[in-house]
Order: sequence, then structure tokens, then C-alpha cells
Amino acid sequence: MKEQGLPIDLSELGNAPDARAVREVVALPLKMAQRANQPTVFYLDELQRVADYSDGETFVLDLVDVYTNNEQNALVSVLVDGSDERALRLLDEEFNLSKLCSAYELGDFIHESEWRSGLADHFKRVGLKIETVALEELIHCADGRPYPTMLVAQQSAMNAREFGSDVVDGTAVRYAIEHKRGNLGG
Repeated sequence: MKEQGLPIDLSELGNAPDARAVREVVALPLKMAQRANQPTVFYLDELQRVADYSDGETFVLDLVDVYTNNEQNALVSVLVDGSDERALRLLDEEFNLSKLCSAYELGDFIHESEWRSGLADHFKRVGLKIETVALEELIHCADGRPYPTMLVAQQSAMNAREFGSDVVDGTAVRYAIEHKRGNLGG
């Protein structure tokens, strides 16, 4: 961040950073991806909350402006998560967020067969293999609910890496399930 002229401690920008600073912060994932010459995912959780801030409009408009260019889209995928439908409609209608990304509804349940093929493929894409028994345990741990299942999948992958393995086994999954229960309460 210092190389981009920004302080490491963003509180130094103050309560109302200038437009240049906001745009530089928005563009940081792109600059990092360009420097590494590596496809990157820029994940924004609960973006609708940003729109409520006094500089929210500037942030969202800069986000759309910086990342709707075809060259940037090829290098940086912007993933936006939000649960407030009213606010997401506002972001789309007023700030043209749909120019940047499509909205996909995530259902309350995903069928086992979809989990089975999808999860195995996700692990494979990050250089991991998941044992069949471990995959079944992961699929059944949250009764097909998307959010907790993906949390367990993510933690399982991190556990395997921490164990120094490229195979996600039952131990990695069980530790992940316990971690989820501790954080989500069940």
C-alpha cells in the first residue's frame, strides 16, 4: 500500500478520505494482480453496508468504473456478497453494479449430488484431492445448507495445508466441522 502512496493504517486517511485515495484503495487488488500477473478474486462481503456511508456512492462508482474494463475483468473477478435485497436493488439501480457482476440467488439447500461433483472439483482446482469418505462427511455435516458447508470445505482445505498434505482426509474435515460448530454454534 505504501508503494501506492497510501498509509498502511487506513485510519490515517481520516473520516472523509479524498476521492483519489478512495479510488486508489478500490484499485489495490487490480494493481496487486497486475504486479503478480495472476488472476485474482476481489471479495466484498456485505457491500450494501458501504452504500450507507457518506462516501459509499464514490466507492461503489469507482468499483464499477475500475473493474468493468474487459482487461481488468480478465485479471480480477469481483465477488460481491450481500443479503439485504433492498440495498442490493439500490446498488444495481443507482450505481449500475450489474455492469460489474451478475446477481445469483443462493438457495437454502443444495442437493447432495451437486455438492459431490462441485466440491471435488473445487478441491482439485486448488491442488487438493479429497478422500471419498471425507467428502461424504463434509456433504452431510450441514444438511445441504450452502454457507456452513462451504465454511467447512474452506476450513478442511486449510487444515490439509496446515497438516502439510495435498489430500483432504477425514481428520481435516472433522477438525473443520468442530471449528464451524465453535464459530456458528452447531
